[in-house]
Amino acid sequence: MGNVRPGTAFSNQALLAKRISLPNASAKAKKVRSDKGLAMYGGEFRFKCFRLFLPVVGLAVGLALTYSLFNWLSVAGTGYLPLDEQLVDDWLPLAIAVILVIAWITPAINTLRFNPKRNGAVWYMAAAIAAIAVPTIVAQNFVVRASGTLTHVADASQIASGAATKYYSANAICLDHGDALAQVAFETLGSRNDTLEFHIYVAAPLCGEDIRAMGQKSVWIGVAFNESVSNRLPMADKQARFQQFANRSQQEFNLQDGSHYQYYELAPINFERRNLAKALSKAGISPDNAIFLIPHTEPFDQRTGHWLEWAFISFGVGALAWLAMIAFRPVDAGKAAKHKSPSKAGLAKCHGIGWTLLVPTGKSWGLPVLFDVNIAVYLAMAFSGLGVISFQTDDLIAWGANYGPLLHSIGLLRLVSCQFVHAGLMHLVQNMYGLLIAGILLQPVLRNWGLVTAYLVCGLVGAITSAMHANVAGVGASGAIMGLWGAVLVLALFRDSRISQARGFIVINGSIFVGLTLIMGLAQPGIDNAAHLGGVAMGAVIGAALLITRDSHAVQRRHDRSGTSAAITDSHQPHPEVHASN
Repeated sequence: MGNVRPGTAFSNQALLAKRISLPNASAKAKKVRSDKGLAMYGGEFRFKCFRLFLPVVGLAVGLALTYSLFNWLSVAGTGYLPLDEQLVDDWLPLAIAVILVIAWITPAINTLRFNPKRNGAVWYMAAAIAAIAVPTIVAQNFVVRASGTLTHVADASQIASGAATKYYSANAICLDHGDALAQVAFETLGSRNDTLEFHIYVAAPLCGEDIRAMGQKSVWIGVAFNESVSNRLPMADKQARFQQFANRSQQEFNLQDGSHYQYYELAPINFERRNLAKALSKAGISPDNAIFLIPHTEPFDQRTGHWLEWAFISFGVGALAWLAMIAFRPVDAGKAAKHKSPSKAGLAKCHGIGWTLLVPTGKSWGLPVLFDVNIAVYLAMAFSGLGVISFQTDDLIAWGANYGPLLHSIGLLRLVSCQFVHAGLMHLVQNMYGLLIAGILLQPVLRNWGLVTAYLVCGLVGAITSAMHANVAGVGASGAIMGLWGAVLVLALFRDSRISQARGFIVINGSIFVGLTLIMGLAQPGIDNAAHLGGVAMGAVIGAALLITRDSHAVQRRHDRSGTSAAITDSHQPHPEVHASN
């Protein structure tokens, strides 16, 4: 047997005991901290009740009441704020709910235990947003219909000279079918633009009115006809389907005499009113003095339907669904112990997200400026009453779309302005997501001025390519963003050290993003691939230029380092001001 030092066996036993006891001690300590964490709130049940369930229920009730009051006092009931109906009734409540959940509910959601491989917290955030927003959105259907008063007139022609109200009824009405004006609109729907909707909006004046009298108010009855077809049909088939739809609409309109109308609603600011106004403008009649009335066939006292009941039902369903979701999800007691005040923690998170992406700073302003301009243009179009989900082609042209016949003189600015105009909400969201990823990757390389310049140059080349390809109205930042992705891919493929850490992510995701965008442009109607190809080509050129300048700078830095080293060797003195990275 070999020599054994005294105390070795004792030391090994002690070490073994230490190894066995440490995990148990750690587990006990962790359990004590966990118990203390939940004890701060009176246990897991009280934590879920006061930090998750009651806040969501309270925010749902508070938002529904306060927002409905705001809508009734300023928009639906009085018309003081001339805002788009869809924006007020749907999108503003949803946006407010998102802010409330991020600020007050998300910190508590993050204390729940989720599978790290799944985005459980994201689904819980979405459920909380729905529980808060849906009752308010449903309630607005009741608020809009219940607001306003009904004015009765003997003849509809008296409406122009009487006091303006929201609803009217008349003993007699005569539609002048011969002087009726029509506006045709087309709209693509679906995530792949696979549905094409035909719209015909007819504005019919009252019999005997001088519709072209200057400065006089005139009453118009607005009637809408709609039909949907597949957008993948050949152009000849779509034209034939539209002609059939137009003929049916004409026949239906000719049969309308006003006798079956129960009451009339003053047209709100929405898609239908905008097209009725365009029908008048196209005929040379100013819509400023026009009173557009939408006829209804149901009795006036049934106008609210069951929307109030549905608001309560949606609130109850949302509350119960949210309760079920949090009841079966355990709480991480350690995170609960660190749980801060909901308002402070959530608002700090909002501050970090918003300020990073939207608020320019002295060191980082390039990407936020691009975000801000794109979003500001969309909001300006939405709040001016052009719509929310989508905008019409003539409105896009008026706001600076790239359109060949107008590219002369001052119209050449459309090659730049079209980079910040989007066809609708989803178009904006998709492009801003692509800009976010590409901008974050290129920010360290191009800095602020470089990033903005690259965006504008790539977008300009894409717009020129699009204008040379066809006389279509082109909008969107996709040409500029595809150019930024082209530059990123070139830098990644040639292993540029400035983005080498994310090379795998860039090559895989960038190739998928660029490839799918080009494929979708070929497969789906309504997407301008010419702008995409022009932007990618210019981005590749910018990426190559960045590689060349990087190599020249690297050679210069190596030369500077060799000269500096010789000087230090000769003098044998340190020189703290010399840095190779500079």
